[in-house]
Amino acid sequence: MKLKIATLILIIFSLYQCSKPPQYPSQPQIDFLQISVKDTVDILDNVHSLYEIAFKILDGDGDFGFKDKDTNDTSTNFNNFLIDIYIKKNNIITKITNDTISYNGKIPWIKPVGLNTYYKSTVFFNLDIYSINYDSIQFKFFVLDRAKNKSNTETTMWIAKQFRGTLYDNNDLIAETN
Repeated sequence: MKLKIATLILIIFSLYQCSKPPQYPSQPQIDFLQISVKDTVDILDNVHSLYEIAFKILDGDGDFGFKDKDTNDTSTNFNNFLIDIYIKKNNIITKITNDTISYNGKIPWIKPVGLNTYYKSTVFFNLDIYSINYDSIQFKFFVLDRAKNKSNTETTMWIAKQFRGTLYDNNDLIAETN
């Protein structure tokens, strides 16, 4: 009888552990996945490079991304994707600073599925690069959640100006669950 009760308690405990949602830190975490490069043409028939950065994001308390009402609210009107661009020209590395063009952006909020309170997603962010003279280019980026908690910073590899295609990162920093 004691063995049956102990077995029943063990089964109930195991089922409880299975139904418990995973716990993640409230500070966002990002993990660079890949970068794709292709040519694009603007309305004036100028050819320039389109970079698409793909990365995973995980925010434990789910307060990441802009809801529709947030983009109209001046108190929360900030970018949540921030990027620095570095170029290499004649083996000299320079950080691009431009007061007229910002490559930062806003990533929208996505309603979590089921009872999950965390935000977990793969983001594809496009950067249209033109009027910059370089031999190779590199991107460093991070995200902010609505509480303005800063994520880790991720860095792409150096990409030659003439490269077209997709480069993948082999490091997987965010643990997969499910």
